[in-house]
Amino acid sequence: MEPAWAENARAEGMQEVAKKGEWWENTFEVHSSKASEPTVADNWFSVRFDMDTTHKPSQQRSQTSELAVYQVKEGKIVQEQFFYDMPGQ
Repeated sequence: MEPAWAENARAEGMQEVAKKGEWWENTFEVHSSKASEPTVADNWFSVRFDMDTTHKPSQQRSQTSELAVYQVKEGKIVQEQFFYDMPGQ
């Protein structure tokens, strides 16, 4: 799961979500990415992401897979969680 100490680990509201997206874009170079078809269960859905990225500050390149789980209420995503292994840990 996304560590609590990670910058922008929790975002509420469109302004914070946009800030989190900007942080990602400024921190990682994405060489390739692929998303699965969603799996839906009631008010939840999940998507697997496979990514080849470089962490800009360290220049460390890695290939990762993560599972994104989203909760939906009244047609809007109200919660997201990301599950992945941290390389080297």
